[in-house]
Amino acid sequence: MKVIALDFDGVLTSLNINWRRVREVASLRAGFRIESLLDFWRDNFGSKIFQDISDVVREFEERAVETAKPFEEAVKLVEEAFKRGIKVYIVSMQSRSSILRFLEKFSLLEHISGVFSREDFPTKREMLRRILQIEKIEPSELIFIDDLKRNLDECRDLGVKCVHVRDISMIAESLNSLQQEMFRRESSDLHSP
Repeated sequence: MKVIALDFDGVLTSLNINWRRVREVASLRAGFRIESLLDFWRDNFGSKIFQDISDVVREFEERAVETAKPFEEAVKLVEEAFKRGIKVYIVSMQSRSSILRFLEKFSLLEHISGVFSREDFPTKREMLRRILQIEKIEPSELIFIDDLKRNLDECRDLGVKCVHVRDISMIAESLNSLQQEMFRRESSDLHSP
């Protein structure tokens, strides 16, 4: 493993946003019902309506970042990966400004190799493809951690290892398991001829 791609909301932190309310407000601004923000971002990437709705959603995200705290296990994973020379990227459909504000607030930015947001790419699949290009690594050397099965399913055929964090109570278990795997691989690498 050379690179870890972490989701933001649901893996690194919980923004505790009422997404139903966000979709209602965004739908009013758009003039049509938005059932899924993920579908909306993908289908409207780069358009004026994309930017308008992104601005609306960013207001909710930036308010949420003010009170959000990082999950302790996720911070440990990021710090341990950094110490071991494993690069960590944030891949998120949140706004870049919200993510950066959070990372700076908790002194995590120095451990992060890059941040990809909805302003950069319409899907997480495209974000992961870009990481593979930047890092010039094999897909099997990239681990993608997300709380939405949908995102993982869309990325599996890239050949990356996918870790599903189903709910907040599983974050510690999933990330501890991943840390143990990192330790085992490093230890076996040290003892290889």
